[in-house]
Amino acid sequence: MFSFIRQYKYPNSQHRSNASRLTLNTFFDDHYFPYAKASKRQSHHDWSVYNTHIRSRLGSYLILDVTNPALDVWVREQQVQGYKRSTINKHIFLMNRLLNLARHWGHIPAQNPYNKTSSA
Repeated sequence: MFSFIRQYKYPNSQHRSNASRLTLNTFFDDHYFPYAKASKRQSHHDWSVYNTHIRSRLGSYLILDVTNPALDVWVREQQVQGYKRSTINKHIFLMNRLLNLARHWGHIPAQNPYNKTSSA
């Protein structure tokens, strides 16, 4: 019985092995946007926001490398460019949705390895 458990491949294990090569652009194009087209009424808004404000700046990052420091720099750059806070919040909301779905679908681990705290 235990040999069967050890040999069983969990469906998400394939995603985790591919996460080391998965960029944010690839995740958006191959996973998120088809999902958004099927489930959202106005998916073209996500397409526009991503292509205008995220693709060129963060899209080439591996999905595992999209960390809080990288996102902080991205937000500061938008502030320097003169975007209103409400506009930046919309961009942050889309990025948050992308990362939460990537986590939910098993492309990135549920716990951030950079944010480990000791319980001792």
